Amino acid sequence: MSHTKTVLVSNDAAATATTVDPGKLVAFVDGTATVSSAPWPAINAADSAAKTFQFQTGEGSSLLFKGADVKSSTIEDHNNGTQQILEVTPKIEADGSAYIKLINVTEGREKFTIATFEAVGAANDAAAVDQLVIAINASKRDIFKDVEAAEKGGATTVIQITMPLNVNMRGAANDASSAVTNATPAEFTIGTAADVNAEVQAALPIQGVTNIAGPNVVKPAVVTGANTYDRTCLFVEQTHGDRTDIHEIVLYTLASNTTLNGTLDTFLA
Repeated sequence: MSHTKTVLVSNDAAATATTVDPGKLVAFVDGTATVSSAPWPAINAADSAAKTFQFQTGEGSSLLFKGADVKSSTIEDHNNGTQQILEVTPKIEADGSAYIKLINVTEGREKFTIATFEAVGAANDAAAVDQLVIAINASKRDIFKDVEAAEKGGATTVIQITMPLNVNMRGAANDASSAVTNATPAEFTIGTAADVNAEVQAALPIQGVTNIAGPNVVKPAVVTGANTYDRTCLFVEQTHGDRTDIHEIVLYTLASNTTLNGTLDTFLA
């Protein structure tokens, strides 16, 4: 089994082109370039199973695939993201101690990165709050250096802990304290310039491009400026003899291009 990943970025402001140029997405249906203002056939239509499809830009192209080869697809609209906020009401133990433990679960798998922030010998709960806020904001460790803590609304009892964008954490506290609650769930960004460039770079080794590390290498930045994108992903499975190959095709299209994005909606039904 092999796995390939192709990431194509369209900067078409309206209908797709029929000529392959930089930043222009061309869709080929049975070998014929088809603009997005003439909707492409739905991939799950009865007569699409045997049709051939391919996406190209001036920077690259997907493999040629049949409608029957598409096993799954997703369309995600651009999202600026929402920073996660955890809340906790610290209470000191008999010895004046309290702690908050933050567990980074962004990757969704062990082993998780964990940091523990402590208040020691606090005279009361308010003093523990002050110590914990200072400790969290002073952290210089890994992802935790960008975590921000503050007293909620200027109160002296509740701490709000705000995570950086695209970070998801869980929290725990000492027994006397309240449970750490997920006051504002994290929403990850979709289709920002950073997202697009990161996925383009991540796909390069899968395409066999391996010389992208080291101090003298400038990694490609496909997207610059303030453009935002919707993300479409197709998983294609093809069998060649005894081998099954998986191909991931990612299309980034301008979020403002309702013509093209509407056509993709129809295409993926």
